[in-house]
Amino acid sequence: MNRTAALFPIPLLLSACIAASPDREPVGKIEFAGQTYVLDQAPQGWQIRMPEGPVPCRAATERDCYWSLRAHLAAQAISDELG
Repeated sequence: MNRTAALFPIPLLLSACIAASPDREPVGKIEFAGQTYVLDQAPQGWQIRMPEGPVPCRAATERDCYWSLRAHLAAQAISDELG
């Protein structure tokens, strides 16, 4: 068996492990400006589920996630203004 054939299964095994990982567990929700945002427990702490990707919370509390969301939306608005 050549080297390439021996290494071929490794990416398949890695992708199977990644695909089999459990979804993040919802731990709460926060509301801002008429929208509700789901909070997830991730390995690195709580995150806010957003369409463009997760936003990390400063600490694992709804209050800290609320202020992390406000900061994220403010930064996004400034970025959109600048183009």
